[in-house]
Amino acid sequence: MERNCRILIFNDTATIDGGAERSVVLMNRYLNRGQFTVEFASCSGGEMVSLLALEDVKTSILDVPPVIFEQRSRLLHDPLQALRFCGALFIAGHVLTEHVRRGEYDLVYTYSMKGHLVSLISTIWHRVTTVWDIREVVVPRWFIAGLLSLARFSVASVAVQAQRTQKFLGQWFPIDRVVHIPNYLDSSELLIRQSRAQVRQQLRLDEDSFVVISAGQITPNKGFHILIEAMQSVPNANLLICGSVTSREDERYLSSIQEEVQRAGLEDRVHFLGYRRDLLEVLAASDLAALLSFNEQQSRFVMEAMGLGLPVIVSDVGGLRELVNPPDAGCIVPAGKPEALARAIRRLQDDPITRHQLGEAAASRIRTAFDVQHHISAKEAFFHESIDRWEQKDR
Repeated sequence: MERNCRILIFNDTATIDGGAERSVVLMNRYLNRGQFTVEFASCSGGEMVSLLALEDVKTSILDVPPVIFEQRSRLLHDPLQALRFCGALFIAGHVLTEHVRRGEYDLVYTYSMKGHLVSLISTIWHRVTTVWDIREVVVPRWFIAGLLSLARFSVASVAVQAQRTQKFLGQWFPIDRVVHIPNYLDSSELLIRQSRAQVRQQLRLDEDSFVVISAGQITPNKGFHILIEAMQSVPNANLLICGSVTSREDERYLSSIQEEVQRAGLEDRVHFLGYRRDLLEVLAASDLAALLSFNEQQSRFVMEAMGLGLPVIVSDVGGLRELVNPPDAGCIVPAGKPEALARAIRRLQDDPITRHQLGEAAASRIRTAFDVQHHISAKEAFFHESIDRWEQKDR
């Protein structure tokens, strides 16, 4: 019988920016509580604190210098602020170390780049099994190469959702410690409380209009500007963009794409809806989901769209191809190519039979290939094996 393991989930913030945070919250719902005791710590408050409390997860807020929340663009152009940021990272690492010592945790789990950095620094003072869940690789290649070259000595294992990412990271981190764990979706969570007609009425969309939806944190990486450019070549269609901004960089990007919408005369067809708690209802009221990221593993937004039976168009990056398994359950287009995207949208707009077939295949693929129990079993084994490997290394 496996012993009970004390796990600390750590992140720099407790805000919910997208699917990664929602997946972490739901993971706690399914983990075997007889084998795992989970707590959460962050450097600021946020919605995750209240959501995890509903799952009976104890939460803590660590006291660190606020400069740790500084955005990358400011750091690149302000050497003094960059120096302060580095100092704040070391302070946060030390604060995390003391928290881990007091809590006597068996494992520290992080899922964001700043979380990875702080946990890596923390291992300078206290050796504890540390694992990273790398969701996106949106930093420069030299940075990830240097980070993983250091991490190989103090991080037990790395989890990734896409096989492509596993091979990529294996260039600098031992490949046998980079574990491929596909994302998951619990189909029972796909509860729709309002009808398609009701949602469309609230959004002031005609019942017979063709609606494309895209969602995610509002960043250039998500490729919303590519979608907007493509929509100029797709007549009689609406685009819904759902997502929040979390930084000044994101705010500037949002302003730039809103200005592009105005320049193109698309104000009546492109709608910015912000962060939506009712995203599932908005998805169900749409005809097509699209995500044109430049770097992505297995997007929860795309999985939810597929689970609801929507056809999807995604860029050929990261784990998106593995997710939709083209051509059976979705369409693939090259990243950064609005012309190819526009052609794919127009083809599905004009062919409701193919849309229906793709939607049915997508829903079936989610049910069979991305089952929640398979994911949780793999994640539990990942935690146990990481602890065992690190303890054996210390002997």
